[in-house]
Amino acid sequence: MPAPLPEAGAICRQCALCCNGVLFVDVKLQAGENPAHFEKLGIRVSPAKGRCGPSILQSCPALKGNLCGIYKERPGYCRAFDCSVLKRVQGGGLSESAAVKLIRVARTKAEEVKRLLLEAGDHDESCPLSIRFKKLMRLAGKAPLSKEQAQTYAELTTAMHGLNVLLSTEFYPGEHHET
Repeated sequence: MPAPLPEAGAICRQCALCCNGVLFVDVKLQAGENPAHFEKLGIRVSPAKGRCGPSILQSCPALKGNLCGIYKERPGYCRAFDCSVLKRVQGGGLSESAAVKLIRVARTKAEEVKRLLLEAGDHDESCPLSIRFKKLMRLAGKAPLSKEQAQTYAELTTAMHGLNVLLSTEFYPGEHHET
């Protein structure tokens, strides 16, 4: 008899990449979700812009360690999202130990990107990684860089690319190969 599949929480509690600004820039509130409700919970909601409705910028302020501090009241988008790693574990196509290994690799790569962002002068740790990276690269194009700065930017670009490849091939929903 096959082993029972782990519940989502067993994987998610080790990950939180969908909440900490690594996988997503923001969480769009769904029709009918009242921004004031989330603001009462201590979550800053960005107002609607153009065709985009109100959203919660990641890293989610409700994230406490790897746990959601508003889990029972979390936005609909958060309720509906399951990453590809979780789906494959639940479907039996990926073992829990392999999933944990992927999560550790992704978290390590994200920490390397964060370290390099800090080294390059970006200290806004409340902002999603991809936005921090884009801002820093725009700044880099506006002024000459020393040899050391250029090396840091090169390492950062390589690290960000490696993280994005891992996220796109393993974590985002879609077609995936067995790991």
